[in-house]
Amino acid sequence: MSFITTYTKKYFDPLNVDESLLDIKDIAHALSLICRGNGHVQYFYSVAQHSLACAKEAKARGYSKEVILGCLLHDGSEVYLSDVTRPIKKELTYYLEVEDVLQNVIWKHFIQRDLTKEETKLVFEIEFNKRRN
Repeated sequence: MSFITTYTKKYFDPLNVDESLLDIKDIAHALSLICRGNGHVQYFYSVAQHSLACAKEAKARGYSKEVILGCLLHDGSEVYLSDVTRPIKKELTYYLEVEDVLQNVIWKHFIQRDLTKEETKLVFEIEFNKRRN
């Protein structure tokens, strides 16, 4: 078994997710230190900042609390998997599968249910629009 040691000192195996080990402190801390765009930005802009902007946009649009939280946590899997640049990521089928499973576990854990297809679509619509900003 392989694992990463999180900020709160939990031993987390991203390939065998133990939902009880998910900790919002780990997610917030790590995302605040991960730079968007693989660091190719004019100034440091964290994934946490981006996630907050997405959540604020969802709130401004009057979306449900589940969509707002979905936006806030949409990059949660990066805490445990890191990220891969988009041109390469789309070719990594296994990575995408693992990321999808982990992201859905994170959403379900913190939202207390699965997001619907429509809610997921709204989350990624906002993420896509904020990616360009």
